[in-house]
Amino acid sequence: MSLPLWLQRPTVGLAVAGFVFALIGFSPLGLFLSIAAFRKTRTGERAGQGFAVAGAIIGGLGTLGWFVLVMTLIGVGQAVSSGSY
Repeated sequence: MSLPLWLQRPTVGLAVAGFVFALIGFSPLGLFLSIAAFRKTRTGERAGQGFAVAGAIIGGLGTLGWFVLVMTLIGVGQAVSSGSY
């Protein structure tokens, strides 16, 4: 049984936005928004902490993946340009 609409806590929009951005591939932005939303939902007055945590996890993993990809491409590019491949 759900609570009446006037008793439900409002959801932090940043939490949903952070989750969505992390999910569609804008990982650093999703991570940043999710962390900001998590800080707003810590008191329990507003809902959305689940979205914020999920967005931070997905955003963190995605940001790490982007970082590894960029570093790999830089390393391969330097190896090819120096002829040491």
